[in-house]
Amino acid sequence: MRVSSDDLVRERRVVRLFQRYVLNPPTMLAVRMGLVRGHVLVETIGRRTGKRRCTVVGMHVADSTGWVVAEQGHHAAYVRNLEANPSVRVCIKGKWRIAHAQLVPDDDPEMRLRGFGRPRHAANVRRFGTDLLTVRFDFDDQLEFSVVDPAQPAAQHCLRAYFAELDARFDDGFDPAKSLPAELDEMRPPAGLFLIAMQRGEPVGCGALKFHRNQPTELKRMWVASSARGRGVGRRLLRELELRAVEHGGPTIRLETNKTLSEAIALYRSAGYREVSAFNDERYADHWFEKQVE
Repeated sequence: MRVSSDDLVRERRVVRLFQRYVLNPPTMLAVRMGLVRGHVLVETIGRRTGKRRCTVVGMHVADSTGWVVAEQGHHAAYVRNLEANPSVRVCIKGKWRIAHAQLVPDDDPEMRLRGFGRPRHAANVRRFGTDLLTVRFDFDDQLEFSVVDPAQPAAQHCLRAYFAELDARFDDGFDPAKSLPAELDEMRPPAGLFLIAMQRGEPVGCGALKFHRNQPTELKRMWVASSARGRGVGRRLLRELELRAVEHGGPTIRLETNKTLSEAIALYRSAGYREVSAFNDERYADHWFEKQVE
């Protein structure tokens, strides 16, 4: 029997509503706890809002690769988010892993489902699916993030590189003594934190948060090594900082930056930060940004 396009639209809407309000809430909690075999949480960034969105999906994981057959294909919100920003986090058995997602339209989703070896899952995908599409997730477990003391050697290495780069790129150089302070104690709990990104045992990025009671959290000292740029490290570092801001009860993040740091400005805008009027008197700042991260 021929199915009209209107019928398909209605079916997709019903499936989305069922998944969002009936299936996903209890399943999401169980998946986060690692209780549901073969299912994971995929955390994407909303292409319009810039906010994190978690979706429960069935995934077959083999070594450093995960495979998903999306039931609604390009009509699924999380798939459209992946198209806009393929850098994601995936929660597998309660542990978050960083991944890069890629749509694979030339792959045979039916054959892929059979390869999962999970007949019940395959039957459910076929039952609810209207436009099957294969999605591949390549995990990058070599990039690790951790909160460290800012006086630690790797943290100091990052800070020295950060200051040196600002001094080289700013029109009039950079003198930390003339900038608004971010003292070491301000980047230690409970006043703040210092986050470092390590890859293959080497520090490749850093960022700091300063917490303020009933005031927006400040993002400071964000830097990525030139050797690690162009691989999504900055975006992942920014997301990790946002997650920790939320954990500490800071629904709003503020930051300032210099006009010469065009890559940083582009990153902040693409991540949902909006430009606001100046909220401090930082002499080296040309742009001030803010984002609701709750």
